[in-house]
Formats: sequence, structure tokens, C-alpha cells
Amino acid sequence: ARTYRLGESVMDRKNLMVNGRDVFLLALSDPQITEGKDVNANMHVTIRKAVLDLIINDAALRRQRDSTAKRLLKEVAQDYQNMDHSTGGKFFTATDSGLKRFLIRYQHYVLFGLDPDDKVTMDFMTKLHFEKHGAVYFLSPIGKICRLFNVGGAKQLPSMWKQASNIYKSSPSLCNISDSQMVEYGISLDEFTTILQPLIGIAAIPGPLGLANVALGAEKFPAYEGHQTSTIDQVACWDEIKDLNDRLALEKHIYECGRLWTPVSACHRVATTDFVTEMNGGGRNITFPQGSTILIPMSLGMLSEEIWGPTAYEYDAERKNLCPFSMIFNSVGDRSNGRICPGKDLSVNLVVELLQELGSVRRRGTLATS
Repeated sequence: ARTYRLGESVMDRKNLMVNGRDVFLLALSDPQITEGKDVNANMHVTIRKAVLDLIINDAALRRQRDSTAKRLLKEVAQDYQNMDHSTGGKFFTATDSGLKRFLIRYQHYVLFGLDPDDKVTMDFMTKLHFEKHGAVYFLSPIGKICRLFNVGGAKQLPSMWKQASNIYKSSPSLCNISDSQMVEYGISLDEFTTILQPLIGIAAIPGPLGLANVALGAEKFPAYEGHQTSTIDQVACWDEIKDLNDRLALEKHIYECGRLWTPVSACHRVATTDFVTEMNGGGRNITFPQGSTILIPMSLGMLSEEIWGPTAYEYDAERKNLCPFSMIFNSVGDRSNGRICPGKDLSVNLVVELLQELGSVRRRGTLATS
């Protein structure tokens, strides 16, 4: 079973429910756990299917390859050329141009078919996600505190997310979908667009942004105690890739950067029965009662010397089993029992193309700041 967490962060259940039903994918248990016991039985399967059928579908993949998406990549490459793109530079921090503005335009075009040149809509989405920090709405207790004291105008977030849902509903991806077509998913279209709020707010925008930031060198790797990981230069590693058309080499760079700084640090389970486990290999058995929340630290697995050897804290994009053993998409490679990040392929494609376009700028040598 599962509860309301994203990694180590506790989520605000009140803002993740529609008509009394839980709709946050990560909080929905598997069918065999919930079948016949509560109103959420099978909801993970049906809601995930709706997301894959209606949003992260073949049409989205086609848009990701079309001329509009290519133009957006050319435009962000121009920003990269003209803006400070050193660690912490304006290319990574600005919201009116650079990487963040690109992601707003690109993701809303690819996922929803929205016009990336619609300034009013893109300004609104930029304000929601980056200026008002819309993801805070779904976090507990910080979201409640921010709204209580109106930190950064957080009291506007409920109405802003409702407006975002209306934009999703009228988008090319969903405008022709009727409630009768939603019957197979067990939800209405209004419910589905509400479900999309946390999906976009804490995954579809921050997820690719975090992965791109670490692969492009926007932020340094953490300073793990006793190791020199924080001194690794991701940009130099990227520059050493011989052929920018070698997608596998670029994917390995992404996966290795993600291994050294896992986008989501942990997943979790909730015990459905009491269980006993040995702690610290010391022969001491500890009993955990039913209902215990168990965090599974994927970040530690990604840095385990038992798995990766003595170079676990070093950069090596050619290391054995890098992609098959990767846990950066809530899976082990492509194995997940139905829980792998639904946007994995879109996200990897996006960051690969960023590495190609921005890498071409770097190799032409016409940069504002290298």
C-alpha cells in the first residue's frame, strides 16, 4: 500500500483529492491491496491509463519531433549562446527567457498541443510554476503555511490551479474528449484535469528541469562526505562526448548525472501487515507494525559501492549496467511493476535534444560565458 509522499516530502492530501477520491498517482495502492476495500480500488491502473492514453501518447511523441518543437530548441540554443550559462547563471535562473521559459513553452506544447507563442497563456504558466512556485500547493505542511501567511502570494494558488485545469480542458489534447469517453477511466473530464495539476506541477515541469540542470551543469553535484563528487565538471564531461548525434552516449551522460544526483531521492511503501526485519546486519530483529511507512532510498542505491564498485562517487558514463540498473525513473531500468515514471521517454528525449542543440552552440565557440 502507499500514502502521500513524493520522495521524502509529505504531500497535502486535501489538495490531492477529487470528490472524496484520492487521485495522486504515487498515493494509490496496487489493485490487490485495495480491491473491494475502498473507493480507490483499481484507481492507480485506470488513472495511469488515462494519462498515457490522453496526454503522454503517440500524439505527444509526434509533437516532440515536429517543426515547432525543433524551433523551440533552436530558440533556447540562441538564449544559451547569449546568456550567462555558467553554474547558477541567468540562462538557468531567469523566467522570461532561458531554460525555464523554454520548458514551459515546450512541455505545454508537447503534452497539450497549446500554442507556445500564446504569450498570455505561457506568461500565466510561467507565473504559476516558477514565480508562485505552484508545486508548493501540494506539499505539507509548507504549502499550508505559505497560504496562511500568503508567502509570495500563495493564497492565489488554488484559483490559479483551477485556471490551469480549465486551460488543460480546452487544449487541443482534451477539447474533444467528452465525459462519456471518460467512463472507461472511472472519472469525469473535470476530475481528470484536476488530477493533472500535481502531475504537471510536481513532475512534468520540475522533473525534466532537474534532470536538465544536472546534465547541463546548472548545479554542482552534492558534496558527499569523504568524496570529491562536488568537484566533477558535468560540462567538461558533456564536451568530451565525441559525437552529438550519438544518442546513446548522450543518454549515458544523463543517466550518470542522474545517478550521482538522483532526481527523486526515495520511494515508499506502507506495510499491510506486521513484519520483522534484521537491522544493520547485526542480528537484531525489529518488528514494524501494520501501517508503518517504509522509505526506500533510491539515492543510496545509486551510490552503493556494492553495486557500482569503488568508483561509485565518480563520473563514468561507460560504467557497466548504468542504464539497466538505474533507478532515477522510479524503476530499475525498465522494470517497475507498472510504477515507472510515465514521462520517462519524453523526458529523456527532451534532455538529449537539449544536449545536442546546446552542445552544438558550445562547439561553434560563440558563447557569452562558457
